Amino acid sequence: MLPTEDQNIIYIEDDPEMIDLVSMILGRRGFQIHGAPGGRKGLDLIIADPPDLILLDLMMPELDGWDVYQQLKAMESTKHI
Repeated sequence: MLPTEDQNIIYIEDDPEMIDLVSMILGRRGFQIHGAPGGRKGLDLIIADPPDLILLDLMMPELDGWDVYQQLKAMESTKHI
């Protein structure tokens, strides 16, 4: 799949080095990556500007990936992502 200009990915991960690495790899392929350092910040980004794809770490402090997933599926505006 070749990305188009408007293909937007949000990567929710508590390790900033992983966000940088994945952003660099996918950015070179033309994708637009927005990193979020945790579940709460990720939800805020998703609600503000719904992405085409979400990459989600499951094991995070505070709000883990399963909780983020459940909240996204419960909201009408994000359940399709």
